[in-house]
Amino acid sequence: MIEISCIVLSNLNDLFVKNRTIPSIIENSKSHSIEIIVVDNSPNQDFECDDVKVIYSEPYHIPKAYNKGVSKAQGKYVALFHDDCELNDEKWIEKSLKELNENVWMVGPELNIGLNVENGKKMYFLKEVPLIMEKDNFIFIGSYDETYFIGAEDFNLSKIVQELGKDIKKVDI
Repeated sequence: MIEISCIVLSNLNDLFVKNRTIPSIIENSKSHSIEIIVVDNSPNQDFECDDVKVIYSEPYHIPKAYNKGVSKAQGKYVALFHDDCELNDEKWIEKSLKELNENVWMVGPELNIGLNVENGKKMYFLKEVPLIMEKDNFIFIGSYDETYFIGAEDFNLSKIVQELGKDIKKVDI
């Protein structure tokens, strides 16, 4: 049974994904059952790599690409990666999963502060570097809002989680 599905977006950075992102995920996940799914949302749709599942999505549309990857994921958890990420922590899965619980629904190494334009309040959000959560929770909250084309999907997802009274948390990986 697959514990965690690593969804890697590949937009225009295929060489980095093949030579750095994928090998770093494999090297740092040896003690867990993982799958790696690369979602090619580049205009060329030509990503190829052995030992990973490759699916294709609408060019440049980040939320659709991640949603499509999660829909194909077999793991209980999903870890969403941008195409310029590299792991360097053999305990990244343990550290992340240890923090997820009934109250904390999302974790990741990059916690940012933004401004909620609706109410002017400070808002915390996690980026996909990676962003880790239970697959069922991702689907429960409606996945990424596909009306966003690029850039605000992570802010909106974090906002939804917090509006449900759940927390997001930074993990040191």
